[in-house]
Amino acid sequence: MATVDTMSEASEVGDNSEFTDIIKWRSDEHDAVQKKTFTKWINAQFSKTGKTPIKDMFSDLRDGRKLLDLLEGLTGNTLTKERGSTRVHSLNNVNRVLQVLHQNSVDLVNIGGTDIVDGNHKLTLGLIWSIILHWQVKDVMKDVMSSLQQTNSEKILLSWVRNCTRNYNGVNVLNFTTSWADGLAFNAILHHFRPHGFSWEEVVHLTPVERLDHAFTFAKDQLNIERLLDAEDVAVQLPDKKSIIMYVTSLFAVFPNDITMDDIKEVETLPRHYKVDQDEGHAGLAAETQEVSSTRPETEVDMEVSLDMYQITLEEVLTWLLSAEDTLHMQDDVSDDVEEVKDQFHTHEGFMMELTAHQSSVGNVLQAGNQLIAQGSLSEEEEEEIREQMTLLNSRWENLRVASMDRQSRLHEVLMDLQQQQLQQLSDWLTQTEGRIRKMETEPIAGDLEGYLAQIEQHKVLQNDLELEQVKVNSLTHMVVVVDENSGESATAALEEQLQSLGERWAAVCRWTEERWNKLEEIQLVWQQLLDDQSLFGSWLAEKEKALSEVQTSDFKDPSEINASVRRLANLKEDMAQKLRALNALSDAGQDVMVLLNSPAAAQRIQTDTDLLTQRWDNLVQKLEDCSSQVTEAVSVTGIPRVPEKMVMDTVTTRMEQTFTSSDRELPPPAPPKRRHLDTDGELRRLAETDVAKLLSRLAAWKSSARAAGETPGLKEKLQTLRMELAENEGAVKEVMQKGEKMIERLEKEGLSSEEARSGLDSVLKEWEGCQNLIQDLRNRAQVLEQVAAVQSRLKALDGVLQEPEKWLISTEGFRAKNNQQELQTLKDDCEARIAELEKLQPQVEDLCSQTESLAAEPGAPDTTRPSVTALASRHSTTIQELQTRQKDITTVLSRLAGSRALQQMGSRLNTVSADIRDITTAEQGVIKAQALCAEILQQGQEASKAAEQQAWTELSTAAQDQLSMLKCILGSMKDTEVKREQVERWLNAADELMSRDASGFSQADKQQEEVNQCKELVSEMDSVDSSLKQMRENVTAVQQSSVHGLISWGQTELDDSQRRWDTLSKELLRREERVSDGQERVGNLKKDVAEMREWMIQVDEEFLMRDFEYKSPEELEEALQEIKRAKDDVLQKEVRVKIMKDNINVLNSKTPPGGPDLSPELTEVLLNYQKLCDRFKSKCHTLEEVWSCWIELLQDLDVESGWLKTLEETVQATENVPENTESVSEALESLESVLRHPRDNRTQIRELAQTLIDGGILDELISEKLESFNSRYQELTQLAAARQMCLEQKLGTLRENEVALQTLQMSLTQLDQTLTSYLTDRIDAFQLPQEAQVIQGEIAAHEATLEDLRRRNVGNVAPTVPEGKPVRGGTLLDQLQRKLREISTKFQLFQKPANFEQRMLDCKRILENAKAELHILDLNDTQPEEIQTHLNGCMKLYKILSEVKLEVETVIKTGRQIVQKQQTENPKGMDEQLTALKLLYNELGAQVTEGKQDLEKALSLSQRLQKDSAALQAWMRHTETPLKEKLSTGDMPDDTETEITWANGLLKESELKKSDLSVLMENSAALQALVEGSEARLEDQLFELNEDWDRVHTMIEDWISAVLNHMREVEMFDENLAHISTWLYQTEIRLDEMEKMPAVEKERMMKAVLGELEGMSVRVDSARDQAVILMTSRGPVCRELVEPKLADLNRNFHKVAQHISSAQVSAGLEVRQEEVTDGRSAPLLSSSQIQLFESDLQATIRALEQQEKTHTPDDERLDEEKAVEEVLRRGEEVLLSVPDEDICRRLLLLQTGYKVISCSLNNVSHVTPVLNFKPLSHMKPVKLQY
Repeated sequence: MATVDTMSEASEVGDNSEFTDIIKWRSDEHDAVQKKTFTKWINAQFSKTGKTPIKDMFSDLRDGRKLLDLLEGLTGNTLTKERGSTRVHSLNNVNRVLQVLHQNSVDLVNIGGTDIVDGNHKLTLGLIWSIILHWQVKDVMKDVMSSLQQTNSEKILLSWVRNCTRNYNGVNVLNFTTSWADGLAFNAILHHFRPHGFSWEEVVHLTPVERLDHAFTFAKDQLNIERLLDAEDVAVQLPDKKSIIMYVTSLFAVFPNDITMDDIKEVETLPRHYKVDQDEGHAGLAAETQEVSSTRPETEVDMEVSLDMYQITLEEVLTWLLSAEDTLHMQDDVSDDVEEVKDQFHTHEGFMMELTAHQSSVGNVLQAGNQLIAQGSLSEEEEEEIREQMTLLNSRWENLRVASMDRQSRLHEVLMDLQQQQLQQLSDWLTQTEGRIRKMETEPIAGDLEGYLAQIEQHKVLQNDLELEQVKVNSLTHMVVVVDENSGESATAALEEQLQSLGERWAAVCRWTEERWNKLEEIQLVWQQLLDDQSLFGSWLAEKEKALSEVQTSDFKDPSEINASVRRLANLKEDMAQKLRALNALSDAGQDVMVLLNSPAAAQRIQTDTDLLTQRWDNLVQKLEDCSSQVTEAVSVTGIPRVPEKMVMDTVTTRMEQTFTSSDRELPPPAPPKRRHLDTDGELRRLAETDVAKLLSRLAAWKSSARAAGETPGLKEKLQTLRMELAENEGAVKEVMQKGEKMIERLEKEGLSSEEARSGLDSVLKEWEGCQNLIQDLRNRAQVLEQVAAVQSRLKALDGVLQEPEKWLISTEGFRAKNNQQELQTLKDDCEARIAELEKLQPQVEDLCSQTESLAAEPGAPDTTRPSVTALASRHSTTIQELQTRQKDITTVLSRLAGSRALQQMGSRLNTVSADIRDITTAEQGVIKAQALCAEILQQGQEASKAAEQQAWTELSTAAQDQLSMLKCILGSMKDTEVKREQVERWLNAADELMSRDASGFSQADKQQEEVNQCKELVSEMDSVDSSLKQMRENVTAVQQSSVHGLISWGQTELDDSQRRWDTLSKELLRREERVSDGQERVGNLKKDVAEMREWMIQVDEEFLMRDFEYKSPEELEEALQEIKRAKDDVLQKEVRVKIMKDNINVLNSKTPPGGPDLSPELTEVLLNYQKLCDRFKSKCHTLEEVWSCWIELLQDLDVESGWLKTLEETVQATENVPENTESVSEALESLESVLRHPRDNRTQIRELAQTLIDGGILDELISEKLESFNSRYQELTQLAAARQMCLEQKLGTLRENEVALQTLQMSLTQLDQTLTSYLTDRIDAFQLPQEAQVIQGEIAAHEATLEDLRRRNVGNVAPTVPEGKPVRGGTLLDQLQRKLREISTKFQLFQKPANFEQRMLDCKRILENAKAELHILDLNDTQPEEIQTHLNGCMKLYKILSEVKLEVETVIKTGRQIVQKQQTENPKGMDEQLTALKLLYNELGAQVTEGKQDLEKALSLSQRLQKDSAALQAWMRHTETPLKEKLSTGDMPDDTETEITWANGLLKESELKKSDLSVLMENSAALQALVEGSEARLEDQLFELNEDWDRVHTMIEDWISAVLNHMREVEMFDENLAHISTWLYQTEIRLDEMEKMPAVEKERMMKAVLGELEGMSVRVDSARDQAVILMTSRGPVCRELVEPKLADLNRNFHKVAQHISSAQVSAGLEVRQEEVTDGRSAPLLSSSQIQLFESDLQATIRALEQQEKTHTPDDERLDEEKAVEEVLRRGEEVLLSVPDEDICRRLLLLQTGYKVISCSLNNVSHVTPVLNFKPLSHMKPVKLQY
């Protein structure tokens, strides 16, 4: 509809179509420019941070990741991004961008996340412009805007531009669009600040594009400003404003920006349409980012509007309107796919938001147009044009709005329907899947692994179904819920509930599937591993059973056989000891698998397999014992010495030794062999041997380390480590104890002894308790050591103090020889000071002694501390006594020095007594000095003999007494002041501590009274404190006024500080006492209010909310509703009181000092309870209101339904007698159906309302009565109406069917008539269209039958009428149809006559002859699939031609036969021959093409198969030949020969299979040769090459198998030889040991036998060594690593036995003769220089041999080199005979091996005998012994 209306309106204003197209073009052009400019700006920002640039802004920014990268660079913060690529992740990223912009105060209007994700061009550009505006424009201009107090950034920018370009002619910047198109403005700004950068005159003469390009290039090169604009985009009629502003801002940022208010006023005085918007509430540029224009202030509306301004605004609005119409028109039709509909919905939602945003813009244009018309300054033409433009704009806007609303409604409806269908499909699928899960849960686990794998496959099918359904579930995760006025909160809640239910069911299904898969996978792995282990163990048992059988069947008469049997039994014993653990592990694994499976069938099968293996193990043990007995008997029979017999018995030990080897006590007898407790034995052994032993070892190691740490310093630091280590062992102890308890319980259940396990647990528990006690002892010891360290530290400090007076006593021992009285006085004073210092240390010494006594009682304390402290105390007392003695001695000496100067000295001393007084301590010392001086003066005066002297001494004594009295008075005042100050300080500190509780607060409310008491106590003491302060002031004044110079300022600072604190604290204390008292009173009142409020709430709750109400009549219900409303109002009125109480308590809490009464908990409780009470009253009132509303709504619905029933009854009665015509019946049926549709069917609502009220016991009897009456009447009338509706529908259906039949017949006859007429006109007959003729004939017959049936039913016998009511001429409609049918029959007879037969026959013949000429395409001459495919394509073309012409040929032949038969031609015989020839030609071509097609298809299939199989066979042969060549060339044998044989045999089998593939290839080749002539030679050559390659690979496989088997035989021979030698060596050792106890004769006889055996065994040893050398040198490094240790053991053991034989020969008294074992040659001694010369020759020969391997050497040179190698090898043998050296021997072996390899490669032989037979050092026999 929107499109039609728009086109109609466009036709009315056709004159403006060109104008509209121009506007649309400009809008698109601006968008393109902005896109380009903004993209460059974004890439410029990315280049600063190293980000990847973008290419298409609209697509690259849709996922939000690039936007976040941009904001990271602008804000400097790291922003997280979603990793996914779905729409949900993109929306999250974009929403994160919008959030960051909001945090940075970037206001966005009508820009949402979906707009950016959907790629909305305009809104994406708006978003980027907002970012540019904030970080590019405002950040650059914020300082200037702030200083000028301006908010319009565009106005400031324009002022700056005009100021810069003021002096340039031709540059007049009035805006940011047209003023910049010529490029002069950009260049003027640049030239203003860089006048020497370029010539202005040259720029003026350039074209606009050249000017712009010059400006942008200059800014880039000189100022490093990004080239954001292109000259072609600016040099247009109307450049893009935003792009210009952005670039000018970049210039503004780098140049000085001096702007004055005069510049801004100049911009404000520009003409109206050049001014910048001056909305005070918005910055000018910010308004452009908002698509919705704000309403202009009244002052601006009243201003004059210019026509240019109106045209620009209209242009912008029409541009947007055209774009919006195109957008709406281009939106696709509403889809039937839910995801597409969602996208359409979001797209249209953004479109609607954009529509709303531009509504005010349209209004502004219309308002501006009306204002222009009202001004009266326009001409009539301009006014008429504006009116037409306004009419067009208004009409198009309204059409666009209506069309958008219609599409939105349609999208709403379709989207909700599709989503509901999607939910229903998911629900059905979940129901089906849950049924499958229940079935799978109830299905037991299969009894075997095959069935279990089938269950896993079944579960995989479920997982695949789940993954397929995941796509639909993902679609539901971003489901769209549409809520409008027709669907309230109930619809949303129901949908959310449905989604939640489906989500929970889906999560449950996924969780169950995942958990079951993990369980199935775990069980499969464990079960498969168990079966594999059982299979391997069974194979091992079979192998050992076979070995035992061979031992039992061996010949025990031959000593060598007995020795071999002994070795086999020994090896078997070792293997069985190792495999016993494997059997126990298998039993444990079987139990674990049975527990996991929880299947009786599977458990029984696993148990059976385990029992079978156990039974076979027991039988094997029994066989081992029997075989051991046989060997023992054979040893005794053959007379082998008893030592080997003991060895045999040790070899076949009993099963008890295999099972319990760790126990020293006597073990119970073994269990019966049929069934053994392997599980329990294995676990007990692991517990005893592994767990308990390891744990005890760890605990013992910890205890040893702990004891060691207790004996070392730094115990406190190590104690933490020990505690951590012990805590780590605690878990292991608990685990072992739990396992032990379980093991004991199992042993007791099985009736086995549990003493061993219990003893192990007891030992662990005992050890653990010991560790705990040890750690506690260490902790106590650490504490004691810490205290001892503190005592020793104090002891050391006191010792240092004592050392100084002791040194002083020693240094002043010669004081008696001094005559200087001053020095003696100094010594005396120093002595007195030291005595006073030591007396002060007396309490410390006593405290140290007492602490030492207490430490001595502690365990673990060292004994050295106590004597040291005692000695220190003794030294302290001794030193004091010595100092006191020294003081007396010095005094005595001083008295003897009294002389004539004594009086003067006394006077001078008296004058200096008060000189040092500064404080109380010095005053006390001054008094003491004065007292001593008085005593001395008195003594001196008594000793004076002359009267004058006595008089002088008396006067001096009086002066001294006066001085002493004054000092005592001063000291008394000072001490009194100090006492008073302490009292004042004590009070001040107490007050200060009380005041400081404001900061710390009381932690308990019960301490408030204590605070009050403290306040009162301190207030009561204020008078005494004030008195003390006054006394202090008097004393300080007296002391300061004394004649002592040092006390002039004494005590003033302390006095001032105390006075200051007193003044402050006394006032604060009085205020605090008042505040606390007032607070107590207010707290009491508030607590009372809280209690009253709590009691009132309980009373109201019991009165109104706790009782039940019953309503039997509407009056009771209404009365109850009014009552609860009144109660609710009363409760709500209490809110004022609660708020007052809350405010009082809050005020109290704010004023109360910390620690005061806190009523916040009570207040919180009251507020919470009051809120709950209000909510409950509101809920109760709301419930009763809902009930009353339900009752009223029920009555209204019943009235509505009763009215509808009355209407239904009247309609039914009116449709009883209806005329028998379609129109009347249709009207009656429509009237009845319109009533039955009942658009306001309220029955469901009535039932729900009634049921709700009845369930609540409200008016149940009254409602039931009304419902019963309504339902009975409703059922009666609806049944009657349904019956009447059915009757009318049947009658109407019959009438319409008859009408349709007549119309259909008439239309069919008309169409048939037209068809026959066209055929006859075009000279087309029935022979040309035989099938069409049959169809037409059938239709005519059908129409005749239809007319007969209609005539029989009397249908259509009524004559049609004209509008005037008169009948139409021609009779009834049925008669007219009958006449029409007769005409058609006549035309059909004419149609049956043939035409153009000869031409059709000639055409068929021509087509067939052309096809015959193309038969050469069937001949093949190439076997390539591509060439065959080309021939097949040509064949298919022929086949298609014959298929297409087949019908025509058959028709021509059939028609011709009829013509010949009817004699319708002049030459019937000639036509018959032509038809026969045509038929034969077609049949011949068809046979040839069909046969050729089959051959070509067969040939193509064979060629493709041959090519594919040949390529596969060649690839296999290449893959197989490469490793075989490498193995055969190197000759190195692998480590695992069995695996290598298996691999080679597999290759051999695979080669046999490939041989069969080769046979198939030959058969296919033969078949292809039969089809393609001349291909025999090429295909045979290809097959010959394949056969040769296969033979070569097959031969290489066989050669490698033969080589590996030969190597295995050689290794076995070597091992057998070693075994024989080892057995002889072992037996010889035993015989030699036994020979020591034999008599001499027997010893001699035995020695001869041993020496004889030694001769033969030496030969065997030489043979074994030769074998070892061959294996090590020619079988690779792996074989060398295997053989070399065995050879070393052989040499060592043989040498040891040879030495033993030599020793035994000497002890037997036989003569020993030594011979060097050589080849009969003596070994000459060589000098060191000769040996060095040989080593250099040997190394040079090796290097030459290596060089020969790389290059080809001529035969004569090679012969010389061979001689040189032989000579070096010969010399090496001589050197080894003289000086045995392993290194020389190794290098000689290397030389010989390399020489053999080269000789083999040159002579093309597989083996070369060594040139020289030298032996390594270990190979040489040291001594040959003879008697």
